Amino acid sequence: MRPLLWMRYYVQALALTPVLSAMPIPLRLYRLLDAYGPLLTSRQREACRLHFDEDWSFAEVAGQMGITRSGAYDLVRRAIAGVEEYEERLGLVAVVERLEQQIALLLNDPPEGPGPKGVLRDGRLGERAGAGNV
Repeated sequence: MRPLLWMRYYVQALALTPVLSAMPIPLRLYRLLDAYGPLLTSRQREACRLHFDEDWSFAEVAGQMGITRSGAYDLVRRAIAGVEEYEERLGLVAVVERLEQQIALLLNDPPEGPGPKGVLRDGRLGERAGAGNV
């Protein structure tokens, strides 16, 4: 027996609800929209801008764009799904996040020994190679 078709759509809608209604909007979603926003349609970009950046409700977005509230919701939902798919295929945001983690790790736990030009990591001057006591 096949599951009811409406139940599958209901479960999919529930899966997206935390992304669409959570406040504040996750930083990852902003990064995805920054990275892949130009790849969205102009209407999807405008709906996301109004909903996320201007903090408009779906009803307000719908009124501004001349569509129904559910149409505004669908535009934003499809935009989020689109940028998530782009990230899954291209992985640009994941690369940036990985680099940020590595930089933070280096800043919090620098390697021992002299740094550039004989400066120790804690800012003190160390002995330079080849600089003997004269």
